Amino acid sequence: MSLTPLSDNLAAWKLLPGVSQWVLDTVKKWYRIQFATHPSQFQGVLPTIVGTYQTSFLQEEILSLLRKGAIEYVPIPDLDSGFYSRYFIVPKRDRGLHPFLDLQALNSALRKFRLKMLTTKLIASEFRSEDWFVAIDLNNAYFHIGIRPEHRKFLRFAFGLALSPHTFMKCMDAALVPLRLQGTLCAQLPG
Repeated sequence: MSLTPLSDNLAAWKLLPGVSQWVLDTVKKWYRIQFATHPSQFQGVLPTIVGTYQTSFLQEEILSLLRKGAIEYVPIPDLDSGFYSRYFIVPKRDRGLHPFLDLQALNSALRKFRLKMLTTKLIASEFRSEDWFVAIDLNNAYFHIGIRPEHRKFLRFAFGLALSPHTFMKCMDAALVPLRLQGTLCAQLPG
């Protein structure tokens, strides 16, 4: 299964009432990483050392991301440049495993934005007894927002960036405007 970039539906995004130029630029030209300072220069590839089972798990995760088009191979001439981060496994609460890309060093070079995440408690006063509720789990949601080619050297993976939630929420807010204009209460709650 390959992911569909938001830019494939640019015409529909342009029709959204009040959509900001920032959202349209992000959909059309892909996301430009917003640096506060320039990140450190290439310091070598960071190896990930894990056991046999974890190696197998990570390889499957990487193959899955490649099939989806969420990641791509680094071109051979670029292997000794860019920004590398550790990719490893952390245990989940349900005893499963979760891959983790540590972008702490890169995230420290990014601009800071406030992001107010909604909670059920915050929006409870808007509920009416006749309201219906729908929950949609947007699996792989961040992967649909492309990263500009000139900034991919900083990621090597298109997720894990501190500004990913901020970017995604701004795009989703724009996409939900037509529903809100019809009186539909739309709230994005963290998963």
